Amino acid sequence: MSGAGTGPTPGAPGGIGRLWLVRHEPARAPANACVGWLDLPLAAPDAARTHMQRLAQHMGHVDQVYASDLVRAHDTATYLAAALGCPLQLRRGLRELSFGAWEGLTWAQIQAADRNRYARFMTGWHDTPTPHGESYAALATRVAEVWNELSAEALRAQLAVVAHAGSLRVLAGLILGWSPDEVMARDLHPGHAGLIELDPREPALVRWNWHPDDRDEDERR
Repeated sequence: MSGAGTGPTPGAPGGIGRLWLVRHEPARAPANACVGWLDLPLAAPDAARTHMQRLAQHMGHVDQVYASDLVRAHDTATYLAAALGCPLQLRRGLRELSFGAWEGLTWAQIQAADRNRYARFMTGWHDTPTPHGESYAALATRVAEVWNELSAEALRAQLAVVAHAGSLRVLAGLILGWSPDEVMARDLHPGHAGLIELDPREPALVRWNWHPDDRDEDERR
């Protein structure tokens, strides 16, 4: 939704909870590499801090930040929570999909070295795990466990979750009823956010793939 949200986001009406979903800032990773549980630091911590400060200025009040315990998400969440002036708690269940033996490799390297398993994963990713890693279904199960823990609080509070492209899209899909294909079709860029209003009658997607420094990426799809 281009052009929306140029100022701070007001609180949801009638005490409805709001949930911000924030992808971590860029990690120090090789281009096109599979990075799941590979625990890489942020590529540019000072820039990440500034980016999160800008985001916090437009988020309004937030009661609590939850984050993946992987360092790229943890550090991003630390900057965001500091800017918001609210506490931070870590949840291992918010980690990215585990790529197992494929961690740190590019898709081209995987296809060349492990062609048969690569083909099985690409055609059956919902139920087929990566070697010594996870399937989409396994990721969705552990993200659902975190949401079951947080959902009662989220319905009456203003929360932010800082995690990864995979886990955040799965979380949004659980709340909004997206199919796995719909989940995977939605881009969420590093340092960008989504916002869901948690009306118990019908949760609503307000923003997606958004940061206030962007001109054309405030989307609701």
